[in-house]
Amino acid sequence: MISVEEALTKIKNTAKRLNSIEKTVPNALGYVLSEDIFSPISMPPFDQSAMDGYAIHFIEGNEYQNIGEVKAGDASNFDLKPGEAVRIFTGAMIPKGSNTVVKQEIVSVINEKITLEEKVSLGENIRPKGEQIKTDQLALAEGTYLNPGAIGFIATLGYTHVKVYRKPTITVIATGDELTKPGIPLESGKIYESNTFTLQAALNYSRFSVTIKTVEDD
Repeated sequence: MISVEEALTKIKNTAKRLNSIEKTVPNALGYVLSEDIFSPISMPPFDQSAMDGYAIHFIEGNEYQNIGEVKAGDASNFDLKPGEAVRIFTGAMIPKGSNTVVKQEIVSVINEKITLEEKVSLGENIRPKGEQIKTDQLALAEGTYLNPGAIGFIATLGYTHVKVYRKPTITVIATGDELTKPGIPLESGKIYESNTFTLQAALNYSRFSVTIKTVEDD
């Protein structure tokens, strides 16, 4: 019997990195990246509204003229002048000439005129282009474990395939004269073997291919 530390040292000294394979992004869950991933785009790719409300060209007063609407997915053709506003929704492109987004909860609307009921600051509620990541910036490093969040992030950048390390096929071996498979009546001095069930479940959870063996299988 050796210690856990000795066992880990032996594994680290003898284990070899497996070859790289390509996976579609959804099927890369649970794998480890075999290359760095750089962002091909800025994210967000344009100045973006962080709120439902009104994009305004900021002035000192609290009244603005509403001249239109920009929904998420629209390509805005507006060019706001001082004192003008457009209705805007979360995720929509900030129109040219606007420099602040006012959340809808502090705005009153009469016809095409809006009134701000609270003081706002220049630049509020705008997510600038590249706030999350910029073009050619390192997105995920080689060796990153791909959990659900990482998969979503890669898809956000427009990737359809990634290179990952192939997973090993793992064999779990149970030994011990006292062990009995579940479902078989226990004899005196015996216990049910459960470790392989626990280990197989843990490995399957991480999508490893597992083979179970016991001494009596040989």
